[in-house]
Order: sequence, then structure tokens, then C-alpha cells
Amino acid sequence: MKILVCGSNGYIGNALVQKLLVDGHTVVGIDNDIKLNWLREVGSYSAIPVITGLDKFRKLRRIGSYTHYSMDIAQDVKKLDELFRKYKFDTIVNLAQMPSAPYSQIDLSHASFTIQNNTIGTLNLIYMIKDHCPDAHFIEIESMGTYNHAINTRIPEGKFQFEFEGRTSEPCIFPKQGGSQYHTAKIFSTYLLDNAHRWWGLNSTIINQGVVYGNWTKEIEQSGIHSHLAYDSTFGTVVNRFIVQSLTNQPLTIYGKGDQKRGYLALSDSVQCLMLFINNPSDGYRIVNQLAETFSVNDIANKVCQLNSNATFKYMETPRAEQTTDFYYNVTTDTLKSLGFKNTRYIDDELKYLYNIIDKKYIVSLKDEKFVTWK
Repeated sequence: MKILVCGSNGYIGNALVQKLLVDGHTVVGIDNDIKLNWLREVGSYSAIPVITGLDKFRKLRRIGSYTHYSMDIAQDVKKLDELFRKYKFDTIVNLAQMPSAPYSQIDLSHASFTIQNNTIGTLNLIYMIKDHCPDAHFIEIESMGTYNHAINTRIPEGKFQFEFEGRTSEPCIFPKQGGSQYHTAKIFSTYLLDNAHRWWGLNSTIINQGVVYGNWTKEIEQSGIHSHLAYDSTFGTVVNRFIVQSLTNQPLTIYGKGDQKRGYLALSDSVQCLMLFINNPSDGYRIVNQLAETFSVNDIANKVCQLNSNATFKYMETPRAEQTTDFYYNVTTDTLKSLGFKNTRYIDDELKYLYNIIDKKYIVSLKDEKFVTWK
């Protein structure tokens, strides 16, 4: 297939591109590398050395049929139109979004940028598909954070029906409640894609993904082209962050009581899921929940301490508006199961892998780090 990966240099995009190339697809990657500016702004570093630019492009070309364009999908509409006219893609995967909840909450400027960048980019892609390849399959990763985690009911996939005052509703999107401006932008995209399906029949898969962690895939191991492994409080996920804190003899920073529950999956399994959706395209509007395991923050901290008995905890007041006490968290993942998803990596595997691959000389201290507050 001819596949467009937007955000091809990102954490997941880099891993996905390599898998697609190994499987023989023709891949076009687009990225404007603006994430490098965000990382520099907040002092985010990779715990694993990464390559960018020309060296990376040459390595990817040796793997398979790869072409890269520097482009901003939210701004460069003319370039985007020319690209779609040229390739007539079969599948479009949109990963070109600002991915950090804390970054989106810094101030009005960062919130405004996040809303515009993440929603206008999606909107532009929708219209490119309508105009140039209407039968293409559009895939976008959104977030489990668009749901109210403490809603106290099972979280379904797709559309659901409810009863009120003795009447049953038509199928509708399950209630959303963004945990940040970043998540709110994701919610808007959910409805944009629903509109596009109802209005002109766009085939799309919306992935509500859990927290992704780690840096291992079979393809990355073979190529040595690693994704940026952030460990700061703005762009780093809690698993990666706890590992780095443990390696540098700093306490594991736990917000509130540490009872926050989330769904998790390893980077390799995030890619596996994307490949399942690419190879089994939607013939309509498909919403799926994507996670492999469920843990509280305390669960993860305890697992890190099992690897390093010298690790300590530091409980701190949460800077976020979130549920930090124990609550019911039960997520439906029937679509992935029906497509044959099976874990290839568990959190214990990835924790051990990170301990072995991270070189402490690349780690910059987190001691003076500032936390973004949104209460």
C-alpha cells in the first residue's frame, strides 16, 4: 500500500515507519520537526541517543521505499494538496500532533497553539482525502484521557445507547471529558471525523490509546534508529520517568496518593495495533480503545522498586485536576481482541530492557524541574 505517516519522526511515528518499510509498503513520511523546539523549550532530553535529519533518512531508505517531506499539516495546505495529488494514498496515519497534556496547560499561548495545531491538522487531512482519495482509510491516535476516568461505568468502544425517562437513545459517542487542553483538542477531532463520515462517507479509525512506554521494537533493534525517549514531567510518560529517576538515585515522584489508574501498552504493541488497523481498514466510523494492561501509578512504582531495591518514593501534591484516589476503571477492548491482538511485551519486560539500554551519561538531572499546574 501507499501509506502516509504524518509525524513520522515522532515517538510512535519513527517506530511505525520502520515496521511499514520492513513489511514492504511504500511509505511517505512528513514532519516539520517542530517537536524539537518544544523539547528544547522545556529542557526535555532523550535518555537514549537518537539520530535525525539526513542520516536517519538514508538509513530508512536502505530498509525500504521511503520518501520524506518537511511539512506542517496545520499550515502548509498548498504543499499538502500537491502531495495528495501526487500519491493518492491508500492509508493515512495522523500522528502529527502536540502530544503533551502539561505542555498544553502552560499558559494561554500554549493552549491556543495546541488547539489550533491539533485540530486544524486533522481538518486539513480530512479535506485532502475527500478531494483526492475518498476511498482511503484515515487513522488517528487520540487518547484514553478524553474519557472521564472516574466515570464509574465500563468504558465502551464505538457508539453506545442510553436510556432516559423511559426512552432509548439512538447510537451516540460515549461522553467525553478532556483532562487537559490537549485532550480537549482530541475530543474535537473525534467529532470532526464523525461529521466527515456522516457527510461524505470518510472511512476512519479513531484510537483511544493508553499510555505508551518503552523503546523496543524488533525493527528498532535491527536498525538502531531509536525514538526519542523523554523522561521529564512534560513529555515523558510515567514508566520512562520512573526508570530514569531510579537509575539516577532520585525518588520516584508520585502525584497525590498514586491511585490514578490508566491503561498502558509498550511501544512495540502500539505499533502492532496500528498494523492491525492498517491491514484491516474500517469501512465506516470506527472508535477503538487501545491498551494492553491497567495499572495505578503506585503499581508502576512498586515494579521499579522490585528492579532497584534502593529506589524510594516521593509523594507530592498533584499539580493537575485529576482523580488521585482509588476508582473503578474498566475499559472495553473487544475490537483489538477480534483482530487477533496479543501482547508481545509486558511492562516487566520493558522495565528490564530500559534498565539495560539506558546509559546514564545521557541523562540530565531532574532535580530542578518545574511542574506545570492546572487546578
